[in-house]
Amino acid sequence: MITLLGLTLPAIFTAGLIVEQIFNLNGTGLAFFTAVSSQDYPVELGILLLIGTATVVGNALADIGYAVLDPRVRQK
Repeated sequence: MITLLGLTLPAIFTAGLIVEQIFNLNGTGLAFFTAVSSQDYPVELGILLLIGTATVVGNALADIGYAVLDPRVRQK
């Protein structure tokens, strides 16, 4: 369960494209889609950097959550 919670952090940034399209909101999903469509490479790289950072932070939080919640994982 902790792994799933840690890895959903990047999905928050990227899976919002459908919600953004339905409710006509501006967000990272729509910005990435328009950047890909218009071949705007700096915006694409910036959003990919944001998603990569969110993935690393989510995994780190999941590992910290394991250490806090599971006594078998703690270092002695």
